[in-house]
Amino acid sequence: MKFQLNSHKVFFIGMGIIFLFLLLNRFQFYFGSKTAVGKVVAYSKSTELSRVSYPVIRFEANGIQYRVKGLKDLNVYINDYVEMIYQPSDPSGAVVNSFYGFWSYPILFCLIPFMLWVSFVYAYIMPRDKLFITVGKSEDEDGHESKFKFVSLSKRIETKGK
Repeated sequence: MKFQLNSHKVFFIGMGIIFLFLLLNRFQFYFGSKTAVGKVVAYSKSTELSRVSYPVIRFEANGIQYRVKGLKDLNVYINDYVEMIYQPSDPSGAVVNSFYGFWSYPILFCLIPFMLWVSFVYAYIMPRDKLFITVGKSEDEDGHESKFKFVSLSKRIETKGK
């Protein structure tokens, strides 16, 4: 089986894989989780010199009180109630159940593989190049098929006739 890909196809395949990983990660967290109502009890500065402060949210899970830091740009005040989502196996990793609280860090962490993938694709595969992927069994000089499968990658410049 042979595949012929240009830089745009390789780019979109990689983006699909990164996006799929993001979705699977979030759905795995979401479907195995529970919710609780948390109360903003304080604001905590990240360091003494920093002007950035994070809301500290207290909630109860399995009869135990937990305190977690919210995101810095979460628009809440002391004594506000927010819905928390957490894994029963690790309630200390709870996040605020909102789009910003649930998706912001995973999206930010996907930007790194995204930038690396874009740089790789457009630095390695030029516009006229084609990437050929061959999957199958190799044959020896006598025409006998090997027992083992292989994957072969090659890159060639596209010509008019091919």
